[in-house]
This record gives sequence, structure tokens and C-alpha cells, in this order.
Amino acid sequence: MIAHIKKNSVTQDNEVQTVCEHLENVAHLGDRLGKTLGLKHTLFLTGLLHDIGKETKGFNTYILKAFDDPKSVRRGEINHSSAGGKYIFDRYYKGTNYEKITAQIISEAIVSHHGLTDTIDAEGNLKLMKRVRPSTEKIDYDRAIENNRLLFQKYDIQMLFMKSVKEITLIVEEIIDVAELMKSEQAGSFMLGALERLVLSFLVQADRTDTAAFMNGEIEIQTPKDLWKIFKNRVEETLDHFKTEDPISVLRQQLSDECLNFAKNPSGVYRLSIPTGGGKTLSSLRYALEHADYYGKDRIFYIAPFLSILEQNAGVIRETLQDDTYILEHHSNIIIEDDGGMNSRYQTLTDTWDSPMILTTMVQFLNTLFNASMQSIRRMHRLSNSIIIFDEIQSLPIKCIYLFNTIINFLSKICGATVILCSATQPLLDEVDKNILYGLPKDIISDVQTYAEKFKRVEIKDTLESGKGYTTQALVDFVFDKFEDNLLIILNTKSAVKKLYQALKESSKLDDIELIQLTTYMCAQHRSDCVDALKKKMKTGKVICISTQLIEAGVDISFKCVIRSRAGLDSIIQAAGRCNRTGESDLRSVYIINYKEENLEHLKEIDVAGKILEKLLYEYRQKPEFFDYDLLSQKSMDRYYKLYFFERQNEMGYRIGKNNVELYDLLSANKVGCRAYQERTGRASDFLMNQAFKQAGTAFEVIGNNTVGLIVPYGNGKTSVEKIKKTDNLKIIKQELRFLQRYTVNVFATDKIINQLDERGAINKALFDGKIYVLEEGFYRDDVGVSDYLEDKIF
Repeated sequence: MIAHIKKNSVTQDNEVQTVCEHLENVAHLGDRLGKTLGLKHTLFLTGLLHDIGKETKGFNTYILKAFDDPKSVRRGEINHSSAGGKYIFDRYYKGTNYEKITAQIISEAIVSHHGLTDTIDAEGNLKLMKRVRPSTEKIDYDRAIENNRLLFQKYDIQMLFMKSVKEITLIVEEIIDVAELMKSEQAGSFMLGALERLVLSFLVQADRTDTAAFMNGEIEIQTPKDLWKIFKNRVEETLDHFKTEDPISVLRQQLSDECLNFAKNPSGVYRLSIPTGGGKTLSSLRYALEHADYYGKDRIFYIAPFLSILEQNAGVIRETLQDDTYILEHHSNIIIEDDGGMNSRYQTLTDTWDSPMILTTMVQFLNTLFNASMQSIRRMHRLSNSIIIFDEIQSLPIKCIYLFNTIINFLSKICGATVILCSATQPLLDEVDKNILYGLPKDIISDVQTYAEKFKRVEIKDTLESGKGYTTQALVDFVFDKFEDNLLIILNTKSAVKKLYQALKESSKLDDIELIQLTTYMCAQHRSDCVDALKKKMKTGKVICISTQLIEAGVDISFKCVIRSRAGLDSIIQAAGRCNRTGESDLRSVYIINYKEENLEHLKEIDVAGKILEKLLYEYRQKPEFFDYDLLSQKSMDRYYKLYFFERQNEMGYRIGKNNVELYDLLSANKVGCRAYQERTGRASDFLMNQAFKQAGTAFEVIGNNTVGLIVPYGNGKTSVEKIKKTDNLKIIKQELRFLQRYTVNVFATDKIINQLDERGAINKALFDGKIYVLEEGFYRDDVGVSDYLEDKIF
């Protein structure tokens, strides 16, 4: 029977891979991939049985028809993925709990290798049972088993299963130990689910790798044996070039040396707390390369919360390591202009993460662990035996904290990963209910407070106005009162920026001062251009910049004074990082203000964080000595997070739907699904694992996507829009759309500007049946970006 068929490009003859060949290849690939984690027999057996349902006349007829005429069949119309799962479940879901868990893990992986399956969904439906006990018309099970009898004779399935039970038992016992350390039985169920997803990830990788090898001749990338040593030498060369005797450089070198020395510590989860301007990117890279070389790690991941940070630091890493072959930068703004096979190679690498060093976003990382797509699931196993560096970990969404903490414990304790959490404002992730388990010592830098004091270049000043806050005129007066040569104002909303920008523009005091605003009404390329222009103007003239919080992340710039609208203390400290950044002058001031014109109705995160800040400031006024007389102190930060996390602890399990079901529960014990099943049937679930994998994965979304994307007429974006209008070539269109991501403004659907633009006929919806929106000329301005008035008008 046929597993895959292709036409030889040279002879034009049909070439066939038999089902048996494919099964054995996937089994051996699984054995090799799973060896490091002690899962070789589990993955050999899973691979051996995953496609036995293809050994039928029905599937043979289907694949021949699909080869002759792809349109004559419907993809997936022959169920071939249930047979192997049913075989394992029927034969082995009995005996000890460890045997049942092993059978369920293997069975669920097999039936899910073309699409995730729930064991029980939140409504109490037994989804897995429908796959392993399907009706006869959906699966030719008896024929599949009969036709695979030679395979079953060749391999001792009973022996393989019992070896698999031993492997799973050892891992489950480790999971139980980790759950006890977390003091959470629910976390144990969650990590069992993570083990299921890991086995599925290995299977999908082995299956698709063998298929690609047969169909296209693709092979996995081979990492040079001494790559980590090569990269280490390049980092040292860069650091030697930077060496000077000024105080800041000496401190950076000391921090970097501490990171290097810490690299001999065993795998675990650690914190890297380096003050802003302390050289965090190269110090963490130096640590990672030394640790990878010493402990034989397979990969290094650098994870950033925002594209602006990722792009900036990816540039530093690439420049330092002088490499484009073994570094994969995986995010939406990557443009591959060479079409000589580079696009398909990049797509393959982003599907597999088969590179020694991967630079990506928190969104991609969390999707890999929780999203329902098979593309995301396939990548998960690459995180094992790796080093994972998280930059600005305080940006982790509050709803993801329990998910993140538990999966990081799983990756660290079960999968041999080393995890580094970087931030100048470390959140107390080890003090929440589902706590992260740090190594000992937990901090890479031994005396964080001493370094913070030595790096101190600013002081935070509480200048909040009583009542509703500053009026626009009062804030204008405050700005000019604090202004020297340059000044940055960070507000929380675009409308507030617009209001203050206009008021300052109309002020008689503006005189020879350049006024610049930055908001997400500007496309990414426009913002980058504005920041470049801003840096140049700051060297030669007077500048006031008004921005939303976008300037706090990944923008290397330094002002003499910063005014920050009320937000969380972590945001205030991030804003302070834009002031006197390199210690170019004596202590400078960062002022906290509250602006009357800000409406935070749709910005719950900022509003709650701002209210917690006010509580902290009240306590600080009463007992400043408790905070070491400094709002930048570690005591201030710890107190802020204790207040903040206490206020929001009910949100940390990722609540979804009208019933406020916790996604964390769906991925662990799934009490809601089990309860619904019992209420309907009068009996408890027979399964030991009851996760709603697909339902949770479908609901999972790191960042809400309730936005409208507008391609704007700025710079080279105009040329790409014209190319799209003139072609039907999908390859060209896809290429141009990727390029246009830097020329796109994402506007929330609740933003009234969308309706205003639509009413004025400013949005062209003619492309792709209205799926692509293009903003018309005249409604995008060089000073403010998207505007609901023509460019010759003002707000």
C-alpha cells in the first residue's frame, strides 16, 4: 500500500513510498529525536503505528486519485489516523495507572497528528473516545490491522509498550515531584498535558521530516560541532573592542563577567536583573554561549515581547556573531527578497525551528506551547535541552502567568531547558499561586541593588495633581517649566497625545523648539524614520517629543527630562530608561503626572496598574524609609508587584468565554468538562487525563486581535500597493504584503476614527473582496500619521 507518491523530476516515472517504509522511517526518527529526553521507545512505537490506517484499499484508492487529480478528492476524507490510536487504546488502556497514562498519551498523539483533539471538551463531550471507538463506516479498522500483520510480526509491540511505560513512569514521577514543589496537584495535570503535547510535537516532526525527505529531498540542518565556540570568540572580540575605562563601561564589564562566571551553574530557571544601559543583550548572550558550550545545549532562543525590541537586539546579535546561516529571526516583519528558494527555506525553518539560534517574539513562543495549529505544535520539542532567554519579562500578559510559570517549570525540570528571565523590573513570579521554580541562587547578578545604585542616573518625582489631574493648559505650562534642551512626554492614549500636541503647537512658547509626536497611528517604518530624525535633531537643536508608551520599548534614545503619565511602576521605570540613559549628565528627573484628558476605558491593564501605583505612592509618602527613600529601589518594585498581583490574581489562569472558564483548567484537570460529562451521564470520566487541548488551543490568543489593518500611503509602501493592484501572481502579492507590514497601521475596531474615515470615503476596500484595507492619499500625514481630516487641515 502507498503512503506517498511523487513523479521523478528526471525520469518522470512515478515513485512510491510504501506505508511500511514510512512507518519504519518515522519510528527511527522518533527514536533519535526522543533519546535525549528518555522517550526513544515511546516515540518509536508512536511513529510505528501512527499511519497504520493507510494500509487499506480505501486509502490506496484515495491517494492514487489525489495524485492524478487533486481536485477529485477532499483532503482528509479517508480517516487514517484513528486506527493506530484505537489499536493502542483497545489493547493497553487497562492495568496500572502508568500503563493507562502511557496508552492514552500514545493514542492521543496518533489520532491528533493531523489535527489536535480534545479528550473531553468543556461541554462534556468525549472527543477522544469518538476517535478511538469510531463507527465502522468512518474507519476500516479490522482491514488495517490485518494488512499490518507483517509489521506486528516484525516488531514486538508488547515489549515496546512496556519499555514505553517505564519511560513515561519516570517522567510522570518527575512531574509529580515538580507539582509537589509548586504545591499544586492541578499543575501536575497541566504538565501531563504538556507531556502529551511534547510527544505529539516529536511525532509531527518525525512524520513531516520523513515525508519531506521523500517528496522534496529535504534534510534537517546540521549544526557545526564547534559553533558555540566560534560564536563565543566573536562575542569576546566585540567586548574587547568596547573596553574603555569610563565608569559605565567598567560596570558593564563587571556585569558581563558575572554572567560568564554563572554559566557553569546547572540547568534551571534564573533571573538576570541588569539596570537599563547595563549591556543586557551581550551579557545574556555571553552567558548563553558559555552555558551551551559547557553543557552541550542544542539551541539558544532569544524571546522579546515587542517587535521593536526584537529587531533592535537581533541587529546587535547578528552584528556581534557575524552570521546569517545559523541564526533564524522569526517574526512577521522579516522580508526575504531573494526568491531563489530562500522563501521556501525560511518557511521551513520557521515551521521547524531547526536552527541553532532562534530570535523570536513572546507571541510565537506562547503559540508554540498553547496554540491549536499543527505548525505551532511541531516546534515545541525544539525547546528541550535549550537555553531560552526572555527579554523584558515584566511584559508577560497577566492572563498568561499561570500558563507561563507551569510550562517553564516543565521545560526546565522535565525537558532540560535553561531559562533566563531578563528585566530591570523583575515581577514576583515565584510568589503567585502557580509559582515559577527558580534555581539556587535565583539571581545571576549577586548584588543587584549595589549595581542599581551605581547605575542610577534619574530620580522619580511624584507630581500627581489631586482630583482628575492636569488640564491641558496646566500640562502645557508644566512642560515648558521643566524644559531645557529636550524633553519627552509619554501619555497613555493616542487621543491624549493628539490633544497635547495641538496645544503645544499653538503655544507662543514653542518658538524655536521642534515638536514631534509618536503614536501607533503611524506605521512602523514611519515611526522608525521619526526616531532617527529625532536623534539627529537632539544633537543640534531643541526638541519636545510626545509619545504613547511605544517609545519605552526597543528605542535607544536619551532625553534630559521625561514626564510620564500615570501607569504601572514598571512602565514608569521603563520611561526612566529614556532619560540620561548613558549617564551623560548628573542626576535627572522623571515626573509622574495624571492628565485629565486621558480616557482609559479600553485600557484596563494601564488603568489598574495606575491605580496600584497610586496606592504605592501613598505608602511611600507615609514611610519612604521602608522603600530606601527611592521609588527605583528593589523594595519599591517588590511592593508594587505584591499589590498588583494580589489585585489581579483571579485573572492569571486565562479566563475565556461567557462562563469565565479558565484555560489553565482546560489544559489540566478540566473540571468544567468532567462535571458537564458527569451531569449528563451520571458517571465520572474513565480517562486519567481529561484535557480539552483543541478547545483551549483554539481560544488561546496572546494579544487580542480586534483590530483593522490599514495599509497607509507612506514611503515605499505606495509602490508595493500599486504592484498588488497590477498583478494576479499570488507569489508576488504575498511578498509585497509581507513588505507592507511595516507600512500598516492596526487600529482597534472600537476606535471611532475608523468610522470617520469610512464615512469620508478614505478607506479603499477594493482589494481581495474587502479583505485588505488601503488608506487613501491625503488621510495620512507626515506629522501625525493616520488622520480623519485631509492633510491641509489640522485636528
